[in-house]
Amino acid sequence: MKLKVCGMKYVENIQQVAELQPDYMGFIFYDQSKRNFEGILPELPATIKKTGVFVNEYLEIVISLVEEYRLDAVQLHGDESVEYVQELQAALAQRRALFLEENRCQKKKKTSMFFLQKK
Repeated sequence: MKLKVCGMKYVENIQQVAELQPDYMGFIFYDQSKRNFEGILPELPATIKKTGVFVNEYLEIVISLVEEYRLDAVQLHGDESVEYVQELQAALAQRRALFLEENRCQKKKKTSMFFLQKK
């Protein structure tokens, strides 16, 4: 069984929940939600997959937030079409490849950077 805790908003609460080691931690990026996340995401253990929750958001914004917060997963809760999902998957796969290549370059320059590889 996997455990996901969603609706994380406040730093202190995020840190407390992180101590419980859930598999996924969800951050809602939907301005009509009371739990809409805005702000700085504290450092989380690599074992916790940061998940962005989106509702009918523009593709470019989802991609931008995935990059900004280095999200590990995307959860869609709107009327997103199959085509939308395919475009999103393709865009994120391309960026992940670039991200991994950047990390390989960083690893060569500084060996402590190898752990940044996206899962």
